Amino acid sequence: PGAYLDALVSHGFRVMQFIDLTPKALDYWKIRLHFPLASGVERPFLDGYQDGYMKYISISAERS
Repeated sequence: PGAYLDALVSHGFRVMQFIDLTPKALDYWKIRLHFPLASGVERPFLDGYQDGYMKYISISAERS
């Protein structure tokens, strides 16, 4: 996430808020594993979030 924040700042933005939503994403993918219409991507996404390879983040920024 640091690279995203650095890029925003270097392009004239001021970061207002940074939220790591990964724990909520984990819950979503755990539930979706048992969904009757699961598409097959559930396990790779869940593994990626659990193993730290993926992050689900929200960044709010405004131009300085």
